[in-house]
Amino acid sequence: LGSGFMERARCRSCSEMGVVVHRHPLNITIPKDIPRRHEMVFEGLGHHVPRKEPGDAVITFHVEEHPLFTRRQQNLFTHRDISLTEALCGLQMSISTLDGRQLLVKTKAGDILKPRTVRCIHGEGMPIPWRHSQESFGDLFIRFDVIFPDTLDKDTLEKMKELLPPSKPCTLDRYGDIIICRKLRDR
Repeated sequence: LGSGFMERARCRSCSEMGVVVHRHPLNITIPKDIPRRHEMVFEGLGHHVPRKEPGDAVITFHVEEHPLFTRRQQNLFTHRDISLTEALCGLQMSISTLDGRQLLVKTKAGDILKPRTVRCIHGEGMPIPWRHSQESFGDLFIRFDVIFPDTLDKDTLEKMKELLPPSKPCTLDRYGDIIICRKLRDR
């Protein structure tokens, strides 16, 4: 007989690795204000290796983009297209919030919204978790994009000339050329 190890009963549950795989669910509450790519670490709930400290389970959250809102820290950003009439004469529109409420957004007559104007609604952003008050929220910023009409008929143009401030006159020196700008598709 030769020397060697005596074969004992083999462990069928661990395949002689010394570790048995157990799956158990983790019950976690995902905060509604969780930032993108946030990681939650659960110490000691990861892989176990014999004679070593157990590893950690790490869960990384990938937050999907919202179709209407963009988030920067606790602030929300959105944009809305408005007509030239709304930009000049006053605006009244509804915005749905992430928690299902409706906000009525109004501007006063004479409060002109120029293209790409940004207005802020305080306290309508995401919750601020590090502040102790439950009333602490970021802000909602709305950028207004003014949609101009493609054309205006002569009557409308005349009415607008009467209502709006006059154009500044332009003079040319004697060598100046008069050039009429045309739309690119009119060529």
